[in-house]
Formats: sequence, C-alpha cells, structure tokens
Amino acid sequence: MYALAARHVSTNWPDHDEIDKGEPYLAQAKILLLAELSEKKPRITTIQGLLTLSGRQCAVGNISEGWTYAGMAFHMLTDAGLHLSLQKQMLDAELTAAEVEVRRRVYMAAFTWDKTLSLCLGRPPLILNLPTTLAEILDDSEDQHMWIPPNYPAYPPMPSYVTVCFQHFCSLSVIVPLVFTNLSLANQNLLQSHHTEILQRRLHDWYDRLPAFLKLGKLNLHICPPIHILGLNLLYHTLQILTTRSSIARSGEPGIRRIAMRSCVEQAEIMHKLFNLCGATFEWSNMTYLVTYCVYTAAMIDVNEMSSPSVAARERATVRLGVALRLLEGEVRQTPGVRSSIDIIKRRLVSSVSASGAVTPERHAMEIDAQTTATYDGNAMARVQPILGLETPVSRIDLPLPKDQVTQPVPNTAQPDDRNEFDHFADLWSIGLDDLEVGFQPDSFAWNMDEGLHTV
Repeated sequence: MYALAARHVSTNWPDHDEIDKGEPYLAQAKILLLAELSEKKPRITTIQGLLTLSGRQCAVGNISEGWTYAGMAFHMLTDAGLHLSLQKQMLDAELTAAEVEVRRRVYMAAFTWDKTLSLCLGRPPLILNLPTTLAEILDDSEDQHMWIPPNYPAYPPMPSYVTVCFQHFCSLSVIVPLVFTNLSLANQNLLQSHHTEILQRRLHDWYDRLPAFLKLGKLNLHICPPIHILGLNLLYHTLQILTTRSSIARSGEPGIRRIAMRSCVEQAEIMHKLFNLCGATFEWSNMTYLVTYCVYTAAMIDVNEMSSPSVAARERATVRLGVALRLLEGEVRQTPGVRSSIDIIKRRLVSSVSASGAVTPERHAMEIDAQTTATYDGNAMARVQPILGLETPVSRIDLPLPKDQVTQPVPNTAQPDDRNEFDHFADLWSIGLDDLEVGFQPDSFAWNMDEGLHTV
C-alpha cells in the first residue's frame, strides 16, 4: 500500500526525494513476498498485496511485472477456495461473518481488477464467473459515510455510496467478457447484428437498474462526484463505444457506419463533460488507471472526428481532445505508463488531419484556427498543436510517419459542407478505429478470446 500511495506524494512534500515514488517500499514488499510464497496455503492479505502491487506496477509502466502479480493473485485465490460458492466455503471451513465478507470482497476485487487489466492491456479476462450474488454483500454501512477528498477542504461532503457503487461496478464487469467475445467475432468476420444487439441490451438494462444517485450522464453537475462513481459511469460509456465499434468495424454499409459513429461521438461528448468536471474539481489529478483508459478511448473517437468534413464537428472534437490530453499529461507524473497512450493519440492525430481524403491538412488547420492567415507551410499540425495544448510537437513523435503524410496536403475532391458530417466513415476507418484491439499499452502483447488462456 505504501508503494502504491507514494506515487501520489506531492513534489513539495519534505520527504519526496527519499520516498522516490515508493521504490523503497516496493523493494521491501518483494522481499516479504518471497517469504509468503513458502507458506503452505496463501493468505488473504497476500492476495490483497499482490493485487495492489499489480495495480502499482501497471500504472508505472511495468506491464509484464504487473500482469505477473495479478496472475499470482488469481491462482492464489483459487487455491484458497475463494472462487467457490459461499455455501461450500462455509461447509468446508468454520468462518465468521466477518471472514465471509472479507473473502467475498477480495474475490470481487480480483474479479474487477481482472476486467480492468483486460481493457487496459487488450487481453481477454481470466476470471469469468462470480461465485456469489452481488446482493449478498452484507455490510453496506460505508455508503452513508461522508466522502471528503484530502487536500480539498472546500469540497462539499457527500455520501460515498462506496458499497452500492462497487456492487454495480461488479455487475458491469460481468459484461466485459461479452465485449471481448464481440471483438473476437468481429475479427473473424463472424459477428452478426444480433450479437451486438444482445450486448447493447445488456448494457442498457444495466444502466436502467443503476440507482439515480449513481447516474451522471444527464445531470447538470457543478462539482465532480467521488472518483469511484465517476469511474463507474465512464466505464459504462466506454463499453458502449467498444460495442458500437465492434458492430460496424467489419460492416460494408456506409449508413451503418454513420449511425454507429454518431453514437460513438455522443458517448464521447458525455464523457467529455465528466472529464471537464473532474479537471475543474480535482485540478486534473486523482484519476485511476481505469479512468485513464476511458479518457483514452473517448479521445480516439475525437481523433477520428478531426477528419470530419464538418468544420463544426472538427472544432468540437478539438476542444474535447484538448481536455483529454491535458488530463493524460497531468497524470503522467503519477502514472508514467500513460505516456504511451498519449503518443498513440498524437500519431493518430497526425494521420487523421494529414491523411484525410475529405479535407486537406491545410484547410483543416486554417478552419480550426480562424485567426491563422498564413499559407500552408508543410506542417499544418503546427497550428493545431497550441490549440490542443500539446507539449511535444505531434510531428516530432519518435515513431515517424512517412514523409509525404506529414508534409504534403492530400488532394481535396469534395467541398467540406457538401457531405454528411459522418461520411468520413463510409470507407474503412483509416486511423485505427477499425483496429479491434482494446488496450492502450502498445508495449504489451494483446490477444482475443480465442487466443486467451483461461486459468480460473
């Protein structure tokens, strides 16, 4: 826990340099882990520690190490019988009510972390079943505890709803394997419309059952709710985007693509409002690893909108991208692993603007920046960059694009306003939305459901 928490210590803290982002604590935890591995049976605290270490190492960019810790935790919880029904656990061992509650929550924590890793790394889930019903979580006393974030004294106290939020987070996580199945079928050209319809119905049913105090999409909020409630809503909209992408990425019908893209943009717009709220309330910090992935997913939709023939659509996407990149850039200090997702967005942004067949990079940049009167100078993105607030010039990213993509305008054969706002999706998506991988960590291998190894 110290190793995880130390990442968030302010640079102004007197012991910041000595803490070194938690590396000394991490080294000590590894020593203790070796001793735990010699035990005859895994302990609950060991499983909790491994899940915590997994989250910490994935966040700092050590993906393989984090993945390994998660796998150890998943195997240990099976060895300890946490995957069994509560009735069987109570028959096989004399457990107190408190022990039953702890075992149940640890398993659910592992279940949800498995789904978080699946989305962020693009790998199919390993834990597919819940051995207990979500209603069996007995202790909900924390729901009425006031949630007051540290270092924000002006934040108005509000009920945390932490238990009920966790219950619904678990039920939403149950749908994640279905999303991966959809992606796998789409990759094999086997996806049928009814598969996606079933999945969308599951998502809508889940949202309909969500208590009103946990729904944020249509509320006129002036302050960000607790981060766990924010993350729950963002995950729902992210799964909506992933489901829609899988349904049309292999579709040959332009009309379906337009409708699907409109749906994706609507989800991204809702998420943008929540990102803005989070940034204004928490000064662009306090994000979780999963929230970071949700920011990335919405940003990729906005990147694609930058090739729209509609000037208004591109301007709206520019604003949303600016917020997303600011959130991600602000998270890099605490979560260095996020840097790779920023680089992906910037590369795709170059491709979207400079390789669009509907709008030239010159015209695109000049329309976004109305005050720019200079002629095209071979680097249209130089004018988009300050609007998005990018620290690294997008034309100077380590993985270079072909020279003609960056420096040469693409011939424009249509007037921008003569086409439907979503006509740029009539052809195959050219900047990555037809890529059905899920994760935002390019250094980690991703695979689909057919290639996965289900060990639990």
